[in-house]
Amino acid sequence: MTVGPNGSCRMTVAGDSRSDRSSGGLGAFACLADRGLRLVLPAAIFLVLAFALPILGIVGRSLFDPDLTLKNYAEVLRAPSTVKVFLNTFRIALEVTVVTAVLGYLLAYGMARARGRWAAVMLGAVMLPLWTSDLVRTFSWTIILGRRGPLNTLLMDIGLIDRPLSLLFNEVAVVIGTTHILMPMMVLPLYAAMRAVDRRLVLAALSLGASPFAAFRDVFVPLTLPGFIAGALLTYVLAVGMYVTPAALGSPETTMIAQVIETQGRRQLDWGTATALSTLLLLAVAVSLAVAQRVGRVSRTMMGQS
Repeated sequence: MTVGPNGSCRMTVAGDSRSDRSSGGLGAFACLADRGLRLVLPAAIFLVLAFALPILGIVGRSLFDPDLTLKNYAEVLRAPSTVKVFLNTFRIALEVTVVTAVLGYLLAYGMARARGRWAAVMLGAVMLPLWTSDLVRTFSWTIILGRRGPLNTLLMDIGLIDRPLSLLFNEVAVVIGTTHILMPMMVLPLYAAMRAVDRRLVLAALSLGASPFAAFRDVFVPLTLPGFIAGALLTYVLAVGMYVTPAALGSPETTMIAQVIETQGRRQLDWGTATALSTLLLLAVAVSLAVAQRVGRVSRTMMGQS
């Protein structure tokens, strides 16, 4: 294989000499490398334009005002509310991830076990909320959780409570609304992983004397772990950046970092502080993902050895 005059790869019959074989091997390597570069280049250009340049622009805006300075970071880190807002953000994101993981695993398992029309109906029910904006879904929860909403009305009608509960504008409401919005992000990777599991492996474990729970725990769960980790990471990252739901269902005590960034950038026009907060959030999420991937790798190794 050699490179033609127009840059295309073509097959040639190499000679018997060592020099011919060497030149043919180098030509083949250069040809394959050139072809691989042409295939990767469009995707690389898109990634640079869509992701790398905006991130570099945010980082650059936080460091230059107009000269190189760390003033924005110093002001952000000195503010007493910064640590509280970051803790709120990561705590709520973790709570949402845990609740979504538990409910999502059960739902995905039911979808994977369903057959025929029921499987299609359940998959459509999971996909349907994606056709509606986050704002509409969040507003629906303000109606459901309101003092005169259907949930309070139901609880009062069956005699569980004497007066309406305050279910809105707190952390529980934020977790409920965010979990509802991000549930498909957990269910879909899990469903794909569960559908790919060879059921004969579970049947083999049962035939060898394992109980149904042991077969589920030791065979089925490890095989679905990649889908679980992918869904959990996707849910966590999206939960960290949520803005509409915390703003509509939360209170000042549950303020998340996206709300502060929006306030600093759009309302106060303090783009230096907004970009500094965005950069710190990006770094914190990157560290969180690295730790999560490390934990997931260790857990997969331990499950493979058990």
